[in-house]
Amino acid sequence: MISFPLYSLFSGEVYDFSTIKNGELFLSYPRNFNDPFDGAILIDLNEFIKEYLSRRFGEDIVTIILEFSNDKSEDVFSLLSRYKTVKTSIPICAEIYPEEFDFFSNIDVNKLKEDCLNLYNDYIIKIKEFRNEYGVACFTSNLPENNMVMWAHYANNYKGFCCKFEFDYYNVNTNRDTNGTANILKHFHKITYTNKIPCLNAKKLLDCPLDKIKTSKYINGFVKKALTLKHKQWKYENEYRIIIHKDSKFFEKTFNKNNCGFKIAFPYLKSLYINYEKCVDEASIVDIATTHNIKYYGLTASQNGAILVNDTSVINLHNILLEAGHI
Repeated sequence: MISFPLYSLFSGEVYDFSTIKNGELFLSYPRNFNDPFDGAILIDLNEFIKEYLSRRFGEDIVTIILEFSNDKSEDVFSLLSRYKTVKTSIPICAEIYPEEFDFFSNIDVNKLKEDCLNLYNDYIIKIKEFRNEYGVACFTSNLPENNMVMWAHYANNYKGFCCKFEFDYYNVNTNRDTNGTANILKHFHKITYTNKIPCLNAKKLLDCPLDKIKTSKYINGFVKKALTLKHKQWKYENEYRIIIHKDSKFFEKTFNKNNCGFKIAFPYLKSLYINYEKCVDEASIVDIATTHNIKYYGLTASQNGAILVNDTSVINLHNILLEAGHI
């Protein structure tokens, strides 16, 4: 449950203003994330190969293959390719496992490797495709006046704007947006910051046929979990996310779907924030504030750092913010 206001920064493009004015929110597909490691999912190739071979030939066969070498990191297919030399270099193996050696001699290693790697790549493609069917919107719990880095990163170097969103917890069963509010809260996730990228279990993955990826509870859960993880270097963002599948049966009001994402109804705007000196379109901010009967505030400089004001007349015009190169 979200127990405090959340904020979201926008670059100030035309569609940003129109979306917020209409009481909507745009959710982006993960393929559009600025960080390529955000929401990343790994499939360990070595584990995948071992599981693939075990399913085709049995676990004992894979164990025997690995016994061909003391180097546990050596490629399994390379070990298979060395079959003809193994008999002469390690004759004891041929004596202990004569039937298995005869079995290996009939394997087309190149074709086996090709089949395995093609399947591996097919799983990667399918999982990426499925992951990119989820829409994501990002928020922070950081106050606008204490959020300088994110203003620079996500608000087009202060040219954009920031929105404050609040949710009515006490009246989710009685207010005018009962279903929407109760449902949207279920889709909020607090980001966990970690140094690790999640890795799919090869056994569970191969239990799921390629054409069943979208209906697999394991894959669904794993993909959503991956979208709630970011590297520890981003921890200062204190991020929360809404994560919704574009065809969610539990949140049917998704619309304006395109290759970048989709919109949802989001009538929770409480106030707006801009930088008076750099905002590219203050008139649109005034228009939004008037439409929703809310206030907007300006982020400006003071002796104590950044402050918020809602009246330009109270700004000390003599407190000039010197720009780099003009000092």
